Amino acid sequence: MIVKCGLLIKKCRIITINFYILRIKWNYMIKFALLEKIKTVPHVDFIPDPRTLKVQSGNSQIDYLQTTLWFEYNSSTVLNHTPMESQRNLNLQFTDFIANIVWRFYEFNRSEGFNTLKKHLFLKHLFF
Repeated sequence: MIVKCGLLIKKCRIITINFYILRIKWNYMIKFALLEKIKTVPHVDFIPDPRTLKVQSGNSQIDYLQTTLWFEYNSSTVLNHTPMESQRNLNLQFTDFIANIVWRFYEFNRSEGFNTLKKHLFLKHLFF
């Protein structure tokens, strides 16, 4: 099973950028968007952008997601963490391409491409 997940944040709604809070929200949004879909899969290759940073508590994103899978979802899924820049991975380039189509739709109301893809996308709207 392959799950490609892109996460978009409308940054113009963030008045003051507090990177600690932003990272916590990012981790929460990934949890909300992804873990329900992967909780029954034995192994998952999680390939985030290498710029992912630890929150102030010292826990990394992968620690947070793995712990949440095990204890909140009672899942035996194991996350394999392999940060990589998208220019080195065709799957990430594909995900970036799809995320850009979705971003253009929500940011600029440009529907070309989005209307074709919409029936294949799992979309969740979060409001902060």
